[in-house]
Amino acid sequence: MATPLTGLNSVNASGMIPASGTAQVGATSGPWMIEEQELTIYYTRVPSYKVFNDVFGLSSVSNTTKVEWTYIQNRVEAEYTKSYSTDLYSTSSWTQPQKFEYHPVSSDAYGNSYGNTGVSALGPVGTITTKDKWYHRRAWDAAVDFQVAEDCEATTHYFSQLPQLTNIGGVTQIQVNPAIDGMSYFGEFGRLDPKPFANHTFVDGDSYYHRGDQEYIIFGPYNTSAETPLAIQTYVDGIGSKVEQLDMFGVDGGEGILPNPAQPNVAFRNTGCQSYDNNRHDWT
Repeated sequence: MATPLTGLNSVNASGMIPASGTAQVGATSGPWMIEEQELTIYYTRVPSYKVFNDVFGLSSVSNTTKVEWTYIQNRVEAEYTKSYSTDLYSTSSWTQPQKFEYHPVSSDAYGNSYGNTGVSALGPVGTITTKDKWYHRRAWDAAVDFQVAEDCEATTHYFSQLPQLTNIGGVTQIQVNPAIDGMSYFGEFGRLDPKPFANHTFVDGDSYYHRGDQEYIIFGPYNTSAETPLAIQTYVDGIGSKVEQLDMFGVDGGEGILPNPAQPNVAFRNTGCQSYDNNRHDWT
């Protein structure tokens, strides 16, 4: 586990914990407006291959495969709440910024290692979690405050097939299959040029392709030395912005993928938490 940031731990932050008893000097019952938000990102890095220099012969067949770049597929969980409370607190208000920690795995599913992981490298697979959630408490203002509870589960990609020609009763028709969510082939990847399919590598199913966003692109063969703390922070902040802007695709267990009625193989970006605020991330 790599902890890139230090700060208040939500368990020990006294301004966040209700005061015990009613006789404490300075303790007040509000009423309070309490905001909280947190974010978790489950990620895996996948390659974009290019196949070239095919050589065919009677004694052997060979080709050259090159990794052009790698990128992250991710599943995102986010939550925002605004609640009303009359608990006693020892401070008149309290704000705690949102901080993160990394839980990288140094090897991929095939047992390959790509260098050291830690503060500066997420590695091929892992999780980014909220170490200290955003917490803000102030006096409740009945004129503007109301209780809110939002949560989402989403990806920034999905999978779909290209329209296919079919022959039904001697009539050629265009068949368009609906888009499917980003967890359907999570961790599987396509290729830039044709090559036979292989289980758990190139996307299965004859013609399903990764659509949507390729997150945190690193060009060339992957090594953790190509990562930087700033690049990781930019990636996390970018995900936070997409949560805030409802700029993601739903998955089963969440709101679900929403196909475009005019183009069923294309999905709508419709998922997130609109009250989530990316500016509450703290990288100091």
